[in-house]
Amino acid sequence: MWAGSIWGFFGVAVSLGLAMLSLPDRWLWLQPWFAGAAIVSLLASVAILSWPLFDHEQRAVALVKLEHPIKWIRHLIEPVHIIAIGLLIALAGAVMQWRKETGEPSIASLRSEISALRNQINTTQNYKPAQPAMASPPSDEQRLSPRAVRELLDAMKEAQSMYDEKLLPTISGIAVFSVNWRGEMRNSPAAVAARLEQFGTSLQKDVWAAVDVFINHRKEYRSTLENVFVLDNEAAKNGLGRKISDVTAAVKRFPKESPPEMDELLVRDFKELADQADIAYQWLLEIRKRIPAVKENLEKRGTTGLAANSGR
Repeated sequence: MWAGSIWGFFGVAVSLGLAMLSLPDRWLWLQPWFAGAAIVSLLASVAILSWPLFDHEQRAVALVKLEHPIKWIRHLIEPVHIIAIGLLIALAGAVMQWRKETGEPSIASLRSEISALRNQINTTQNYKPAQPAMASPPSDEQRLSPRAVRELLDAMKEAQSMYDEKLLPTISGIAVFSVNWRGEMRNSPAAVAARLEQFGTSLQKDVWAAVDVFINHRKEYRSTLENVFVLDNEAAKNGLGRKISDVTAAVKRFPKESPPEMDELLVRDFKELADQADIAYQWLLEIRKRIPAVKENLEKRGTTGLAANSGR
């Protein structure tokens, strides 16, 4: 049993070593664990081999046997052990050879790859791409007159100011209030109704009326300006204004001293108001992109870069 334990742990150490050598590339991170387990098994085999030396009598017997090691080794090692060691050595050699062949390309494969690369380089060097046709500059009909360019540039400057000072503050204020209405509702439903009426008036005056006046003062460029303000957008149908009126009427029906539970009756109305405000805000984002784009086209190409649009 003592000798079997020695050979058992030794065999485990050798097996783990062979397994470590044959690990595929994606499992190479396991090599330190296999190596550690192999070392532990080998140390266990050595420890079992040396264990009898802790006994005084066994130590004396060992000293005697060390005087004639050939005699006791012949009794300790069986032919099957030598066969097993030989097979393990042969297996280790086969694994190392396989790793060498799979890890390093052969000379023939390298030559073939070099030849293929050389052919590819030659093909690339001899290839002459077709010259792309030069795009013709826009004709005189496509270009705007210097006066039109100048007037539209002034219009874009005013449109940007109107966006920053009227459109964006009005619609952003509505969007914020549509999701933060509960606190003010608890203080005074009448104040909420008044705030909504103020938003409705501001939306009509500072957004839709302002855009109409802006375009009507420049009727010669109506198609371009309607494109800039994206008046074919869903927001231009003024669903936001109608929803503000609906929510205002619903709030006005609330009693002055209503319990907080009654606020749930308005959740759906304010949710729909927030949806309409989001549609209007997306409309603003599109305007914010078009104004500088038109300005850049006018300065660099003398055109608006927008497709012609029919009257509103």
